[in-house]
Amino acid sequence: MMTIFIIQKQRMEETCFLLILLLSGGLSTLPPHSREYHFVNQRMNWTEAQSYCREHFTDLVTIYNSNINQLLLSMAQNINEWAWIGLYNDRYSWKWSMEGKLFYVGSTHEFLIWANSQPDCVNANEYCVALQGQTQMNDRPCGDSYPFLCYNAKNTSYILVKENQTWSAAQSYCRTYHTDLTSIRSKEEKSNITLTLNGSGVQYVWIGLYRDPWASWSDNTTSTFTDWKSLEPDNYISLEYCGAFDLKSRKWADGYCTTRHFFFCFTAVTKQTVVKMKLQSEADMHSTEIQQQVSQQVSSSVTNTNLTQVQTMLHVFHHLHILSSCQASCCQKD
Repeated sequence: MMTIFIIQKQRMEETCFLLILLLSGGLSTLPPHSREYHFVNQRMNWTEAQSYCREHFTDLVTIYNSNINQLLLSMAQNINEWAWIGLYNDRYSWKWSMEGKLFYVGSTHEFLIWANSQPDCVNANEYCVALQGQTQMNDRPCGDSYPFLCYNAKNTSYILVKENQTWSAAQSYCRTYHTDLTSIRSKEEKSNITLTLNGSGVQYVWIGLYRDPWASWSDNTTSTFTDWKSLEPDNYISLEYCGAFDLKSRKWADGYCTTRHFFFCFTAVTKQTVVKMKLQSEADMHSTEIQQQVSQQVSSSVTNTNLTQVQTMLHVFHHLHILSSCQASCCQKD
């Protein structure tokens, strides 16, 4: 959103004006060096810690690299307990191989039905989905070998391949000889797949559903850095879906989200940039239409210089005029 204040000052035939833009970056998208970190020595479960961080700071911490990892550890020296971080393993966030877009597959989905007690991500090692008994879904280790179901978009057909393959090998085969591993995106598709599998005798058959392990952070940013302790994550008894520091070992571990631990928060430090622009033109800025054109051109300039996700406050000093034949000079100062 842009606000324009107009202060008139005529200078012979030519009018000059000065634009000062104050650009503030979005909070959750700021890079790691624009964050401050906090160790909270109060015991809360993961959800309570998340709410506390969002109320008093910005969010639970996201760890982007070893430098941040070590910084957090230095804030909690001589403490041999656990501390929550913003990492969690979302067992209901899945993708189709054919589309690659995240979507939610909960226990009450209309036509994607999980088998009893699924998904359970046994031993933190089940990130691919097979149909069990032709109709119900079961998360399985992606390295297991099963028959698989391909989809061919050219003739809208489903092809059962009874050769046992890992999920990745099955995906490669389907993409080579057909379109992809099959997706189930409607009741009609599920009905057609059930007909294809009817009488096949297969116990498990791979479909195109999968997810990325431990890919979710509380503030919705992305980090591929990890520092798990040996044999972690293990999802002990299929109930450990939240990430934490084991401060004694100084490594990460997965834990029960309902356990009460200390935790780390971060505060986003807003970076402010001042951009000054001096413009010259003979056009009349009393016109509302011309004022709107100036606003649009400045907005476009901000976007084109990759100053995205900003809130812009525009102060215009002297008499504003359209850029129809103007020349601009600008300087930038952090």
